[in-house]
Amino acid sequence: MATRRWTTALRRSIYKLAGTPDIIVKVTRSDIAKQFDALIGGTRSREDIETWAEARMHAQDLGELMYEPAAAEEQLWRAITFLLGVGLKTSSSDYLHSVEDFEAFRREVEV
Repeated sequence: MATRRWTTALRRSIYKLAGTPDIIVKVTRSDIAKQFDALIGGTRSREDIETWAEARMHAQDLGELMYEPAAAEEQLWRAITFLLGVGLKTSSSDYLHSVEDFEAFRREVEV
């Protein structure tokens, strides 16, 4: 995890030196909590939540994801990876995870 923070810091320094706009994507506990609220409350589809998480995963792969606070990186990344699978199905009409699963995981990662 420390390597990711170092890589992100280095990339930001390079952007600054080159005069390139900062293209870092920031993720916070509040961002994650909003996704769980929408998921549990049914105000956004599971697929929309997966797309949101996928964008953060892509930013992470590019070294462009910043965690705030940095000390919560492991917790936030764990939540993002969980959200990547909320639309998984066991059949054409049944989802792998229930709303109760979402609530339990949210309590577990404390977001």
